Amino acid sequence: MRETHPRRSPSRFSGMPAILLLPVFLLAGCGGDPGKPQTFKFMVLSDTHIDGGGAKAGQIDKVRHLQEMVGKINAGEYPGVEFVIITGDLTSVLFGDSDDNRLTKACDILKKLTVPYYPAMGNHDHRMDGSVDSNGAFTQQQIDEAEGIWKQYTGFDLDYSFTRHGWKMIVLNSMHGKASNTNFDQAQMAWLEAELAGKEPTVLFFHFPLATDAMLKLWGIPGSYEFIEKNDSAALYRILDGHKDHIKGIFVGHGHIWEQDVLYKTIKVWETASLSAGGRDTASFPHRIVTAGADGSIEATRDTK
Repeated sequence: MRETHPRRSPSRFSGMPAILLLPVFLLAGCGGDPGKPQTFKFMVLSDTHIDGGGAKAGQIDKVRHLQEMVGKINAGEYPGVEFVIITGDLTSVLFGDSDDNRLTKACDILKKLTVPYYPAMGNHDHRMDGSVDSNGAFTQQQIDEAEGIWKQYTGFDLDYSFTRHGWKMIVLNSMHGKASNTNFDQAQMAWLEAELAGKEPTVLFFHFPLATDAMLKLWGIPGSYEFIEKNDSAALYRILDGHKDHIKGIFVGHGHIWEQDVLYKTIKVWETASLSAGGRDTASFPHRIVTAGADGSIEATRDTK
C-alpha cells in the first residue's frame, strides 16, 4: 500500500464532503517503501483523450480503446508492471454538449485497473467545453474551475508525490500557471524544491514537454508545437539543474509522438505517443514500460502492443 503526498492549496472546493476525496486513498493506498532503491517496473500512458464515445470519422473509439488497454494490463500482458501513470489529457474536454462528464468516464474505466494509477492534468483536462481552445490562453477563472472539478472527481490533488522501492515519483500540473504566462506558480516550485530535498532517485511526470538540450527536436505534431519555455518557467529549470544528480527521468505528453532527449546532459526526458487521439489502428496501444534500477538507473521502452 502507498500514499500520495499532495501539495495542499486552498480552493473554493476545499469545503466539499470528505467522501469526494476518498478515491485518492483507494487508488494510491498508503505507506511508501523506505530504504535503498530496488528494481521495479511501471507503465506510462499519455493523452487518452476520452470523449463521448463511439468511433469518429478516421479515428478509433477512444473510450473502448482505454477499456481494452485496462483489460490487457489486468490480464497480465505486461508482466511486472506495478502501477500506471498518465501524463495528462485524460479527456478531450471535460463536458460534452450536455452533462456528459468525460472525466468521470475516464476515471470509471481506470478504477477497474488491478494496479494503482496516477494521473497528471493536461491542457485538455482544463477545457470545460468545446468552445475553449485547448492550446489557447486560459483565464484564471477557467483554470480554477477545471482544477476544482479535477480534485472533486479524481480524488487526486493537482501536484503530489509517492514513493516506491526507494524511488520518489512526483506528478505536477503544468497548466496551473498558464493564466500568468508560465506553467507553474511559486507555490508549486517551493513544494517541488522541498520534495527534492531527500536526494533519493526521482522521476517527474507532467504534461507539457521541456526545452531540452537538442532544441531542434520536435516535441509535438505539426501545428501543435508547444513546450515549457525557459524564460517563462525559469524557476523550474533552475530547480531541475540544481537537482540533476538525482532526478533520473522526466516523462511528458501533449505532442502525441514518440520522443527522447536529455536535459543538462544528464536528465533523461521521454514523450509518450497518445494512446488513442487521432489513432486509426485498433490494434495499437502506445505505452512505455519503465524499469527503475537498484543502481539508480532508469530505462524506458516504447511499445504499441
